[in-house]
Amino acid sequence: MELCLENKDGWLRSEKVFREIIMTHPEYDRFEITGRDSTGFLLFKCTWCTPQGTCLYYSKRLDLCKNFPEKSLPFAGGKLPVNCGYSFEVVTPFENILKKELKRKK
Repeated sequence: MELCLENKDGWLRSEKVFREIIMTHPEYDRFEITGRDSTGFLLFKCTWCTPQGTCLYYSKRLDLCKNFPEKSLPFAGGKLPVNCGYSFEVVTPFENILKKELKRKK
């Protein structure tokens, strides 16, 4: 599984910036650069991720792993990994459902 990483300035495009992050946050050295996506963002893989998609050191995982998936993922063009246990669904706001139901009852 590949993923993009971000810092305070946005999604990472620079290997130099990634190395600087590791200097201040050594726990990020578990990520390896695997290439770039079609927009130039760096792609990473986590060396702690097993072929089954589980974490080798679950109790020591980073906050970004604990918070996965963020609600903004599909809006940022991201996708869930194949075989992921999570899913996103489009939800109709309650107000719209209520309006439709009230119209139907008239």
